[in-house]
This record gives sequence, structure tokens and C-alpha cells, in this order.
Amino acid sequence: MDGDYLLEDGEDPGKFIQIRVRAAYLRPQPAEAGVYLQAHRAWDLKDITAAEASAGAMVEQDYVVENHSGNVVYNTRAWIDRAAPYLTISVNGGGSYSQPKSEAEAVLLAPGGGLPPGYLLAGAANNALLRIRRTIPAGTKPAGMVPALLHLAFDGV
Repeated sequence: MDGDYLLEDGEDPGKFIQIRVRAAYLRPQPAEAGVYLQAHRAWDLKDITAAEASAGAMVEQDYVVENHSGNVVYNTRAWIDRAAPYLTISVNGGGSYSQPKSEAEAVLLAPGGGLPPGYLLAGAANNALLRIRRTIPAGTKPAGMVPALLHLAFDGV
């Protein structure tokens, strides 16, 4: 349990703090404590070029989220980077879209098989569809790239 650890910021994976853990007191009888770690991943989607931004565009793309680990994960959620104003997320096949901009506003993925939202079984036994819509108004950002960054996070069992 003693040791040096890095804790990553939930909003910005480029920010972290280093901590040192030292046990100051141990109970005389055996005890067990669980520590649940959160995994976080960001997908850098293809940027829109200046020419595409000048012309305007609306594109929808589906992503399948699967759990390839040997553990069940729950509370699987997605949100859009604050620097990506042209993205919206749908977790119900495109029926409704939202723009969550932080982990606190994140949407829970909807897996198949009648499982609760955000719940992914081990070994890709089920999956969740995530649809991203990119709406670029014509003439927007004509002198640069339009960023696209999607964040995913989950809790483990």
C-alpha cells in the first residue's frame, strides 16, 4: 500500500499530481479495503480542414464501444471536449443528441441485451453504440482546423 502514485485530473489528462502514501496505523486483525480505479480515454477524431469548414458540413459516424478486458465495467460515460463546439452525442441510435462538455455532464452509454445504462460485460460480451454528429456551419473557422475530441470513462468492479 505504501508507495508513490500519480493521480490524473478527470478533466485534463495532461494535468496530474504525484502523491506518496504511507500507512500510519494498521489494525491488529486482518482487514480488507477496496480501491476502485477509474479509466479514462480520449479519442482524437479526424479534424475538419479549413476548406471543409468554409463549405459547411454535417456528418454522422457510429462507434461501437466494447469492453475487451476480463472485468465487468459500469458507469461507462462519454462527453465532448470543451474545445470541440461542433460535436453532439447520441446514445440511442440518433434519436436525440446532447453536448455534454465535462465528465459531470457525461451521458451514460446504452448497451444492448437489456443491461442497465453504462454496464459493459467482460470480454466484449455486449457493446454500446455511440453516434457522433458533427455540424460545421458554413464559413466557420476558415483559417484552421476544427477540433474533435471525445472522452470516455468507466468504473471497474
